[in-house]
Order: sequence, then structure tokens, then C-alpha cells
Amino acid sequence: MNVVVVGCGNVGFETVRLLADGHTLLVVSRSYPEDVRRFVDEHASLSFVQADATDREAMSQALADFGNRSGDIDALISTVGFPGSGSALDGFEQFKEDFDANLFGNLIPVKAVLEHMLAQRRGKIIVISSTSGVHTYPGWGAYAPVKWALTNLCRTLRAELAPEGICVNVVFPRTIKNERSKTFLNRAGIEPQQVAREVVRVLEQKKGRDRFVPKRYELLRPLERVFPQMLDKKAGLRKDRRTHFSSRPVQTVLINGATSPLGRELAGCYAATAQTLYLLGSDEQALSEVAQGLSEQAQGTITPLLLRGTEAGDIRNIAATTGRVDAVISCDTLSREEALAYVSRESCERHLTASFFAPLALLTTYLRRGMQPQKIINILSTAAATGCPGQGCIAAGQAALWAQTRSIRRTLGNDVQVMEVLLSSSRQGAQAVREAAERIHRAEQRGREMLVLPSRSRTALYLDAICPGVFA
Repeated sequence: MNVVVVGCGNVGFETVRLLADGHTLLVVSRSYPEDVRRFVDEHASLSFVQADATDREAMSQALADFGNRSGDIDALISTVGFPGSGSALDGFEQFKEDFDANLFGNLIPVKAVLEHMLAQRRGKIIVISSTSGVHTYPGWGAYAPVKWALTNLCRTLRAELAPEGICVNVVFPRTIKNERSKTFLNRAGIEPQQVAREVVRVLEQKKGRDRFVPKRYELLRPLERVFPQMLDKKAGLRKDRRTHFSSRPVQTVLINGATSPLGRELAGCYAATAQTLYLLGSDEQALSEVAQGLSEQAQGTITPLLLRGTEAGDIRNIAATTGRVDAVISCDTLSREEALAYVSRESCERHLTASFFAPLALLTTYLRRGMQPQKIINILSTAAATGCPGQGCIAAGQAALWAQTRSIRRTLGNDVQVMEVLLSSSRQGAQAVREAAERIHRAEQRGREMLVLPSRSRTALYLDAICPGVFA
């Protein structure tokens, strides 16, 4: 079997050790430590290319050269991943750098190998994720959000590529012992050899699937999806939050995405109860129309504010204009895209900005300026939970925002009502959108933190948590 292994850290190197006899291997890694160099020199079946996995041209060239020498490429094993150090609350530059390296460090090799596998109409792809790809924890780092995003990308690819004879697998290890890296030294966790052995077993399977190492960690997925309150409690959140939040009416509300169908309806709901309503959007004329349409029913003032992107200066100006607000609501409309295998990096980054970075940048700007809202409401597509063929990058961004929302709740949840709304991505009529907005408004007033609309979608999400891929 001709196998490409991307990344030669602990898991990558141990996987190469196991596959060196009996397979022809290409190892691609940014670093080339001495122990790897010696091992490659001792095995004629191994070749090594020193390249950054996020460099599309370098990856394509390395795979093309390997294919010319060895023939078809049978499998790709992508092991790129590191915890990173960037905090969204401290600043977006390092946070986004960590996110991009973890996401595109896997996606770019996958897209490069697909140039060969789609022509062959067969192949196996194995991506090493983490149990953080199904469970999140307190904090503001990029690791859990990017792993949730990577999980959704892989699920989308699995559904899109199965008809082409290509199976996509994800391995979710818990914390791995890392004694080889000077940067991310970690002497606790499972042995990388245990993960590598599981990778080899997955390589022998014919169907794409998810594998957890150790296997008992598979319980994390349904626990996070079906009983997140248990993990909230473990993070130290008190039980009486709902009563506490329901007694705190919001007087100043900011709605990001106010020109979307749902945003318009939410604006109508809050115009009747809030003293001050700020409407954010990227279309100045549409914002003006929404504000004018609400002026007669409004109990207080309505102010439209133009926000075109995630530039730090623009977002700071928004925060300076509004001052402290009681509630921040994000509900932007997201456009469809093409199949993930053919999406460019530029297009993927654009969708990630719209579905993840933009709402997070707005929220963290308020928090950094010491203007902590009483309530945060992030409205997500159900694609955040299931992935969605034809919407892979959007589903990835939504999954990242979902993970970040839960991380925020497990960080600030005793003081701030952090509410997540999963809204069916199927087309909804005007009446259904109006009813959804009214339910979100009532749920916020009652102190709720989780809402799935329509209600029947909850059953589908629970089934998907227990039997992943049933709706792919």
C-alpha cells in the first residue's frame, strides 16, 4: 500500500514505525528531527519531504512526485495538531493563527490527495483529531473550536466522497503523552503507540468511521450533545442559573445580522421590550429599512450600525458607539457553497469568517473593553451538529462557534446567560421564522441556555449523537 503520512510528531512517527515494513511511505513534515532522519535512512521504502502542511503548492508537488514514483496513492494519514497558546479574549492574531494551522494543516493535505484519489475513484483518508473535537471545556483558546470544526469537515467529506469510493476516518485520542516536542512537552496522557496502533487498524477497514482512543471516551459525544448540563456542573456552574437569569430583563440589545429574515423578526420582538436596540449588518440600505419598519412599534430608540467585516478598528468603533449592552445576539444568514473537495482556501476562509470569527470578534471586543453583557445568544444552524454536504466550511465554522459558546458558558456562565440556539438549516417560511424568533425571545426571558428549533430537530440531533452519520 502506498501511504502518505503528514506530520511526524508523536503519533505520526509511531504510525510510520508500524507501517515501515510492508508499505511504501511518504512522510511530509515541517520539521525533520534527527531520530526521524535516522529511521528514514534505515528504510528504503520511506521517503521524506520537509514542507509545511499548510503550503498548498508544496503539498501538491510532494504528492505528485510520490505518485509518479510509486503509482496510485492508497491512503493519507494526517496527524497535524497542537494545543496552541492564543486566546480569543487576549487578541485574534495568535488565536486565528493557531486555528488556521490546526484546520488547514489537515484540510490542505486532504484536498491535495483528493486530486489523485478522485481520479482513482478509491482511497482512504485518516485524520487525527482529539476528544476535544466532541467535548469542550472552560477557556478562550482555539483548540476545542478548531477540533469541532475539523470533525464537521471530516463528516462532510465522508458523506460527499463515499460515492466516489473514498472513505474518510477520524481518530479521536484523549490527551497524548508528548516527550519529543520542546514546545508542547506533556508527560501525562496515553502513549502515542496506542493511537498509532488504532490508526493501523482503521487503515485495514473498508468503511469510514470514527474511532476513540481509549474506546470508553466515545461516551463523551452523546454526553456533550444530550446531557451538556452534566459537563456544565463539572465546570463549576451552579444549578439556579435559570432562575437568576430570568429575573434580569434586558434594556439594551445588540443584534448582529439584523437584516437576515430571523434577525428582522428578532428585532421586532426586542423593539417591543427594549429601551435601546442596535441593529448591525453589512447592508446600509437594508438596515435603514428594518429600522424604519420598526419605528412605530418601538418602545425606545432604534439605531442601525454598519459593520462590514471583522476589522478590529470597525468593531471597536461599534463598541464605542453603543457602550455597554445587556444582550448580544448573533444570527447572521450564511450562504451556500460548493462541495468541500472543490472549495478554495480563500472561499473556506470567507465562510469561516462569516460563521465563526465575525461573531466571536464582536463579542470578545465587548469583553476586552470591560463591557460584559448580561446575556449572549448565538444562533447556529443544525449543520453545526451534523455537518452538511454542500456546506462543509459553513458547518465547520458553526461547529467552532458552538464549541466556543459552550466554552464561554463554562467560563462565565454563573454571571452571564450564554444561550445557544440550533435552528434547522432547511428552508423556513415567514411564519416559521416569526415563530422561531418569538420562541427565542421567550426562552431568553425565562433564563434558558439551550434551544433547538423546530422541536422535532432535537430528536434527530440526539439520534445523531448516539449513531453518528445516520443523517449524513
